[in-house]
Amino acid sequence: MDTQHFFNDCMAQAERIMHAAHALNGHDDHGTCVLGAGIEVNGTVRIKQVSQGNMSAYAAAEPAIEFLRKNGINARWCDGRMD
Repeated sequence: MDTQHFFNDCMAQAERIMHAAHALNGHDDHGTCVLGAGIEVNGTVRIKQVSQGNMSAYAAAEPAIEFLRKNGINARWCDGRMD
């Protein structure tokens, strides 16, 4: 499998993980309303937040970020900006 294909597959799986985590949390929307938050890879937000509430969005993103890091992708959470 080539590097780009592997990266794209990992990003797609991370997005599924994040949406599943958000569903397990009851699709909650806690925290401050923010815009532009999401999982950042190489300085660009690649997977957008699942809710406007920053606490809920981050909680859903944590398992996806862990998955990406375990697969050698340098991912981090981007807080976005308050709305």
